[in-house]
Amino acid sequence: MLASRFGRTLKFRVALLTVVLGMGSLVLIGWFNFQAARAEIKNERFRYLSDLVERIAADIDQRVAVRQRLLASSVRTLHPTDAALPQMAEGILTSLRPIAPLFDALVVYDRHGIILADEPASAGRRGLDIHDRDYFIETRKSLRPMISVPLRTRNNPKRRIVVFTVPLTDPHGQFVGMVGGSLELLSVGFFRDLESITIGNSGYITVNAVRSRLNIYHPDTSRVFEPLPSAASSPALNRALGGWQGVDETTISTGERMLVAYRPLRQVDWVVGGLLPVGEAYEPIYSLAERYIAFALGMMLVVLLLVSWRLKHILRPLDRLKSNILTLPASGNSVLAGISDYDELQSVADVVARAWSERDTMEAQLARSEAFFRALNEASPLGVFVVDDRGKLNYVNRACKRLFGYENEVEWHGRHWNEAVHPLDHERIRALARSLLADGETLVKTECRLINGQRPFLNVELRLCRLTYEAEPRFLGVVMDVSEQEETRQSLMAERERAMAILESIGDAVVLTSHLDEIEYLNQPAEALLGVRAQDTLGRPLYSFASFSPPENGRPLSIQRLESLVAHPFCEMDMMTKDARVQPVVLTLSVIAAVGSMHGYRVYVLHDDSARREREKAHRWEANHDPLTGLLNRRGYLASLSGLLAGPDRKGRNDAIALIDLDHFKAVNDHAGHGAGDQLLQDVAGIIQSRLRSSDVAARLGGDEFALLLFNCRLDDARALIEAVRGQIEAHVLEVAGVSLSVTASVGMTMLRPDDVVPADPIERADQRCYLAKNAGRNRLVTG
Repeated sequence: MLASRFGRTLKFRVALLTVVLGMGSLVLIGWFNFQAARAEIKNERFRYLSDLVERIAADIDQRVAVRQRLLASSVRTLHPTDAALPQMAEGILTSLRPIAPLFDALVVYDRHGIILADEPASAGRRGLDIHDRDYFIETRKSLRPMISVPLRTRNNPKRRIVVFTVPLTDPHGQFVGMVGGSLELLSVGFFRDLESITIGNSGYITVNAVRSRLNIYHPDTSRVFEPLPSAASSPALNRALGGWQGVDETTISTGERMLVAYRPLRQVDWVVGGLLPVGEAYEPIYSLAERYIAFALGMMLVVLLLVSWRLKHILRPLDRLKSNILTLPASGNSVLAGISDYDELQSVADVVARAWSERDTMEAQLARSEAFFRALNEASPLGVFVVDDRGKLNYVNRACKRLFGYENEVEWHGRHWNEAVHPLDHERIRALARSLLADGETLVKTECRLINGQRPFLNVELRLCRLTYEAEPRFLGVVMDVSEQEETRQSLMAERERAMAILESIGDAVVLTSHLDEIEYLNQPAEALLGVRAQDTLGRPLYSFASFSPPENGRPLSIQRLESLVAHPFCEMDMMTKDARVQPVVLTLSVIAAVGSMHGYRVYVLHDDSARREREKAHRWEANHDPLTGLLNRRGYLASLSGLLAGPDRKGRNDAIALIDLDHFKAVNDHAGHGAGDQLLQDVAGIIQSRLRSSDVAARLGGDEFALLLFNCRLDDARALIEAVRGQIEAHVLEVAGVSLSVTASVGMTMLRPDDVVPADPIERADQRCYLAKNAGRNRLVTG
């Protein structure tokens, strides 16, 4: 109690204000000095981290580049054939022994991804199939040296390696296999020496893989080869994985604040990082701040004592002013004259004197105001009443008497106002009144029913307000008749239920959204089409559950763009649902232009278009493909050749076409039947497809005639490819009922010329060469 009274004195508050101002100055000065020192330490730590990470990244880049260059140069002169590679595999490894110390293992693979030889030999590694590994697929496709993403070995999942690969090609440049050098990520010569690098007492170095998003080096080995944290938990790391390099102060996945520096490697898609805890980095400035705070607290105590001692003398006139004000009602305003030689205290005394003299005037004005407001309440169309804390009426205006049914009654004063309320609403109204008394509420609002004898009951809106300026608790009530509004609302609810019943009976999906495109309603077909439940979507944007894009480009459209495109009644769209499912739909979008709250609302009607699209896709495929072999038919081939001839990029490019006519195919049909002939045609189509590149086009023009279109292929390369196809057709034998069937191929090939504008020109040249091959004895290629 003593401390509370002391804290309310003017002397204490002035002293406290002086101390606070002084302390504020000390704190402000200290804060600016602290921030400047902290910034200097931060910049110095950033420079240190950046230089260290830059050196480590350059060192790892050099190690990767040396290994890749030496491995590539060691096999550059080797061109084994596909058949000779298994016998040469051991010899290839023997030739690589000078660079073997740079790798943990050297391996030779054939063209199918089967391991032929390894050094040093490891149990279970020879014969292992890695054809589905990304590094094998990319090396075979690009015919260039590659470095794999970090991965686990299949014969020993505990090993974590990267693989350096170099393709092996035959004398014709065809892929026959590859040589790989594997390197343990934690080997002594690669990452293990990073353990000796320390950053302060608890900082550390990390190495992270960008493409696979794995941690491939960390002092805590339990985190090696674990997925990297999300962007929300480690924002700086995720920016570095996207290409950013630099320094930052950030939070990592453990919640700890860190100074970080990241640098990407040039030779491989890895990111090197250096991390130092903020607490350790700023430890010197924090220690200095603690000493400064102790000094400031001591100064505050000394200043508080000095100011309190001085104010005791300065504020003595306040006690004299207090005693004179207590005698003011009996002695009049004269006792406040000349109270002090302090101008401020004398001004207070003069204000008190004026206030006292104006009190009577204010009371008269309040009486007139009360009379005015009573007259205003009597003329108001709203019912107004005042009750005490027991609910007894003290005042009702004319409108309230009519609503309560008291128009013809004189004795209303003192009656409980709850008598006019419908019995079913009594308890709820009592609870509202108790909340005004007990919970400190000043205003409550509700609806209830009144019994006034004119109809079964009146629906009214009731507002109760506590009159806080009165000594005794009293309450003001305002009543407004809302019977007609309630009837209108019920009618609107019934109309809405009928509309909902109609929408639920519609077979198509219907979605209603607000002008902000937030979902207000969707029917059961819409739930099924979107794969959601209605209660999970209400009030959320439609784009959270579905986006729309044209089938021809797949680019999502904004709402404004969608409205402009769906100007006609029906529009084909692809709808991407929340579960990443693409659903073909026919969309009808209507925007409500009615005046009122529904203006700008949108109605989406979605019809499932999957079946029709599938039928059209099948028809398009059948129109351009041969049903027996699956190759393009004549129509599809002519369309591809026409597109090539009309392309703007033909200049400076070599393209070739070839016509293949099977020799003696009629004899196969005559002796073995059309079933055997069809099988042989399918085998020939398979041979052609196996030899062509993914960019080339193959077609069956009819009968035993095939056509090829070789994009961007030089004459020598085209001749070698066609010869390989012809030779494989000649070597192919079909066994049917114990009879061996085979055919040969006569091929005519020509290069496309700048003056070729229609497909008939090059096709006629190729056909002439094919005719020459037939006349020259068949089973040969004629070019020109």
